[in-house]
Amino acid sequence: MPTSNYAFKPGQYDNPAGTTKLNSKNQPTFYPKPLPKKLEFDQDLIVILDRATRKVSELSGAAMLLPNPKLLINPYMIKEATDSSKIEGTQSDISDVRKFQSGREPKNRADAQEVDNHFKALIYGLEIVKKEGLTTHLIQEMHKILLDGTDIPTPDRGAFKMVQNFHGPTHRIEDADFIFAAPELVDQLMQEFEQYANRDQNMPLLVQAALIHYQFETIHPFTDGNGRIGRALIPLFLVKNDVLSQPLLYVSPYLKKFKTEYENRMMGVRQTGDFRPWLEFFLTAVEAQSEYSLTKTKKLLELRQQYITQLRKSKASATSERILDEFFQNIICTIPEISKKLGHGFQTVQRHIERDLEPAGIVKEVSGMKKYRIYLATEILGIIQDD
Repeated sequence: MPTSNYAFKPGQYDNPAGTTKLNSKNQPTFYPKPLPKKLEFDQDLIVILDRATRKVSELSGAAMLLPNPKLLINPYMIKEATDSSKIEGTQSDISDVRKFQSGREPKNRADAQEVDNHFKALIYGLEIVKKEGLTTHLIQEMHKILLDGTDIPTPDRGAFKMVQNFHGPTHRIEDADFIFAAPELVDQLMQEFEQYANRDQNMPLLVQAALIHYQFETIHPFTDGNGRIGRALIPLFLVKNDVLSQPLLYVSPYLKKFKTEYENRMMGVRQTGDFRPWLEFFLTAVEAQSEYSLTKTKKLLELRQQYITQLRKSKASATSERILDEFFQNIICTIPEISKKLGHGFQTVQRHIERDLEPAGIVKEVSGMKKYRIYLATEILGIIQDD
């Protein structure tokens, strides 16, 4: 079919950020050029970068003061997984996901599993990235986890795309307003991506994070799941480079709120080659979400201290305090989960919850069952879930 029949025209996007190339099926596609190793920053952008950098540093410092480094990590990651997945159309909230993780039936099982997969992919990525870097192998393994148990064909999980993907108003590629990189070029583009993401570019790391997110989304290397993996790479990159001491910064809530602008700013780079508007948007998102996470962290630590004071005043045991921290890590828990984690017997955990945590209003039973009870820390959930 002649390229004149496509809404996406060769030459339409030729600029310093990329060019159009025909794929093996003679379809026009966007070929992203290598990311810049040097950028000029005007005074306004320097101010925005400075504000974002200071706010991230403040959040990282607060994370270092956590009495237990894992104390708030899971709730933040579940929140990120739900918000990032909602950008793609899922509807599950934190309660649904924790019910699913606890072996109970959520409102929408398929959505809850997708979010749980995203959560697991984040955990895996954070475990590996400090050792191996942001490699294509890591990205593919995360993708495999993300799509586990979904209706995406097994060969496509963790494998780069074999068919052309595109963005447009219909399912016809001829109507697409943007056609991503050609499948046959993905291996080369992702090798370049890996090299860029793991080398010192002599560039502010928050700027580099913005660039690699843009590049990944523009390559769109997978058949499905590109948005969720691309957003997951942001905290991975920041933790890998010690910009964050703990993974408490996630920009998906901001990107969900300003989804149209998020997409338009990246498209603007593809159309003009000008990275500045995208960098301004991304850095503003980082500053806003750092402030958001900082506020949440302070509230949660204040609440924890309030609960500990309450428990000690009532002469509760140290075991009850350890059980309390399980709720700060997981929000919704079952007795078997806590028993396994702490190494205490089922009846011991149940006794401490019913004697100390329930009467204090710290947790409440939400299953309505006698045997397989589920306990929810309502105030913790309220702080994490409140936007």
